Amino acid sequence: MADEQVQKTAGATIRPLATERPVRQGFYDIIVHPYNPRYFRTCPPEGIDYWRQAITDVAMKIIDTSQPGRARYRCIDDMNPERIKFESPVAATEHVKRLALGFGADLVGVTIFKEEYCFTDSKPDGDYLVVMGAQMAWEAVSQAPGEPAGVEMARVYALVGRAVIALADAIRGLGYRARAHHPMSDDGKFNGGGLLYIPAAVDAGLGWMGKCTSMVTRQFGPRVRLGAVATDLPLVPDIPMSEGLCGDCDDCIRACPAKALWADSLQVMQRYAVDQHKFDRCRPFYAKTHGCAVCLASCPWSRRAVEATAERSYRDGAAKRGGGTCYAM
Repeated sequence: MADEQVQKTAGATIRPLATERPVRQGFYDIIVHPYNPRYFRTCPPEGIDYWRQAITDVAMKIIDTSQPGRARYRCIDDMNPERIKFESPVAATEHVKRLALGFGADLVGVTIFKEEYCFTDSKPDGDYLVVMGAQMAWEAVSQAPGEPAGVEMARVYALVGRAVIALADAIRGLGYRARAHHPMSDDGKFNGGGLLYIPAAVDAGLGWMGKCTSMVTRQFGPRVRLGAVATDLPLVPDIPMSEGLCGDCDDCIRACPAKALWADSLQVMQRYAVDQHKFDRCRPFYAKTHGCAVCLASCPWSRRAVEATAERSYRDGAAKRGGGTCYAM
């Protein structure tokens, strides 16, 4: 990509300009149909239950098909007519983040809703974007590319989906517009969501763009699935990281069983704008294993997060037993 076609962004990475937004491609279109038509027949039963839960939530709680001939986004029409007033955008942001964490998110950040987070067939439907992330359990991810990792992916997608639906409902209850961008669908089709969640999450300060082409967080490494809520409730955007922390590490590149990552993959920001060569290698293996997560498991930040949690638990236990001083990490 020519220099004039790209722009710098948080995390010392590069992404295409908004005018180069990719065409939306759904999970079924890029994984199930071309590479494994029997994807859901061969998926473990527990994974199927999570996928079914997520799609049912979309059908019942995001899209209202009661009006003949068209689908109506519920979020546009059912706001509380008595708008709740906050002392300031800071107070509103704190309230929304508390709600998000209470609904099951492990991470939450806010950014201005930019056009570059949208595919070519959509546009921002709010002034702000509340980005929510939930961690995938290390015990399952560490078994990638085995079935436990694929089931865990489905579980967390369903969890994040319910969290964003709940937050959108809560914000509308406050009297403001809000639309849930479910990680599996926001328009009733099984299309993997309507946003480019990773660049939005990076701009919301949740992490940085990793060499694995996923966002990497200090808390959980790249073991995070994302969803978002668009709203017109005035909020305070978070500050993105000034640079990424992958450094010279190439563990994910070396570990990839499909050889789908390359040395300068850090420079590609948008998922579906990634070089076709990568996807031609990644997608068949991903479909076969029901969600390969080897790059997530191989990331030192994933292991570091687990080790830090274990160390904190040990120190907290020692402090409660009177066995020493507990130092915050």
